[in-house]
Amino acid sequence: MHSGARVNSRQMAYVMSSPIRYTAKGILIQGDVLVESKTFTVSRIGCDGCVRTVTSELGQLAGVTHVEANKDTKLVTIEWSAPANWQQIQTRLADINYPCDNG
Repeated sequence: MHSGARVNSRQMAYVMSSPIRYTAKGILIQGDVLVESKTFTVSRIGCDGCVRTVTSELGQLAGVTHVEANKDTKLVTIEWSAPANWQQIQTRLADINYPCDNG
């Protein structure tokens, strides 16, 4: 895992051993698990501390499997499956004062 996302070893073993099938942009299927992905801008990211905050907070959401943020481009990439959803992710970003610019 990268940048603070938390997944237990059983979940990781399942994901890594599952065949991957790509569907529409931003959605893939690993075994029988629908995994969504999105890259978006958070203009308030300005330092390494901001990156740690965003990745840590999003990584704590149940269902989030990967979070990556870049202070130079201000881009955040996140992958998730149920029970997480895009609305929940946007809400968490707004709650920590790092709202999504183009979600």
